[in-house]
Amino acid sequence: ILEGKSFCVRKGERVGICGASGTGKSTLVKLLLGQLEPAEGRVLYDGIPFGKINKEMFYKKIAYISQDAKLFRESVAENLRLGKADASEEEMKDACEKAKILDFISELSQGLETDIGENGSLLSGGQRQRLLLAKAFLRDAELYVFDEATGALDGQVGEEIEEAIQSLPQD
Repeated sequence: ILEGKSFCVRKGERVGICGASGTGKSTLVKLLLGQLEPAEGRVLYDGIPFGKINKEMFYKKIAYISQDAKLFRESVAENLRLGKADASEEEMKDACEKAKILDFISELSQGLETDIGENGSLLSGGQRQRLLLAKAFLRDAELYVFDEATGALDGQVGEEIEEAIQSLPQD
């Protein structure tokens, strides 16, 4: 599917990959994240082949939301802290505001300390996706990768989330 394809993304650029189902978008993301190795060609970061990059440091610098990302049977806050372990309440609320879920969380009986159930079972699909986005917004990432990040959201909320993604710093 990706044979003969090549592209370069420079620091600060925002790139959207669009296409019909089965055209290789998720495969491309997996290649970019080192989850797959290319049969031919190579993936470079700052001119360095992916195989020579310190993976531990690399993964600390990215925020990735996949189509099938999972949540843990913990509180909202504990799930958010997986994005930034030492996040303050203010930082968590700011990230939730950007992800358009703060109003919902504020109405929960225990707010940020409310347990969300196994894989967020006490939340709707859209609420789970927005919580995952808030977790990504908390990271001090150099690279944000969203694979169908707004797929479970209705049109208006999806547009609001895309605006929040656009508001991420370009540095």
